Amino acid sequence: MHETELTDFKSHQRSLRASSARPGRTAPWMQNVLFLVLHLALATTWIITLFYHNRLSVFFDPPVHPSRPWKGSGFNFEHCPAMSHDDPLPDAHHGADTGGAGEASGLQEFEFASASEAVEYVPYRFEQSRWTGEPSEDTSPYEGPPTGAVNLQWRHLVDVGILALNPEQEASLLEPTMPATVNDSTALIQLDVFHQLHCLNSIRKYVYQPVDWRNDNTTDQAAVKYIVHINHCIEYLRQALMCHSDLSVIVHSPRVPHPGPEYPIWKANFSTQHTCRNFWKIHEWAKQYNTSGFEIERWHDAEFA
Repeated sequence: MHETELTDFKSHQRSLRASSARPGRTAPWMQNVLFLVLHLALATTWIITLFYHNRLSVFFDPPVHPSRPWKGSGFNFEHCPAMSHDDPLPDAHHGADTGGAGEASGLQEFEFASASEAVEYVPYRFEQSRWTGEPSEDTSPYEGPPTGAVNLQWRHLVDVGILALNPEQEASLLEPTMPATVNDSTALIQLDVFHQLHCLNSIRKYVYQPVDWRNDNTTDQAAVKYIVHINHCIEYLRQALMCHSDLSVIVHSPRVPHPGPEYPIWKANFSTQHTCRNFWKIHEWAKQYNTSGFEIERWHDAEFA
């Protein structure tokens, strides 16, 4: 190679190196590496999205019922078909007819393991329960004075009775329970949700005693107004209890002394174990934000005298 050609070649190489080192430009080998990394990232993202599609859809896709699509973005729900007025008793068939509205989930600690197959989460909007007293508002079949029709609805909520366990279910209990009778070793328990509803129903029937609700001409308007408030509270609590459906176990203890043959040999042990949220921690947090000047209840000094 002639000296002139060699000089021109070296000058050309220096020019290429200088141009590749200029700010804002990337060397060819670096461009190839970046191109490869970009394609690998896109491929990985596609695989992850495809693999987790079902899980991601739980968070981003609104649930749809085959005969009643949800309105809006997933937060504006109609009444849950399993808890509506027309069908106040959720049946097993609802589990297969939710169209993705809910899926079975694990239980809390201390809840009855065998009941996990009946656990399903469904969206449900609470009833207004005529708190404003407007006649145009719909009433729930559980609301109002203890008429035969209303009492029957409440009866249906707790008519499952005491549960009889098979040996495998009994073995899963965290605490021992009592047998049915001296001659029947079948283990019996209660699910706490039904006991809670029973307690609420007892309150419901009691609060109507001070007012003759059958008499439209009653003059005790203060009592009538109070009943309207209590009626709202009972209906709201009923829905809350059914919504959360506590499956903690109530075991049975010996009934000592035994009062007689007309009574079972056991009694319910209501000192039950639950997994709870720390109420007082929530209470402390809420007080930090209690700056509105409003309170949930109106109190009078005379009530604390």
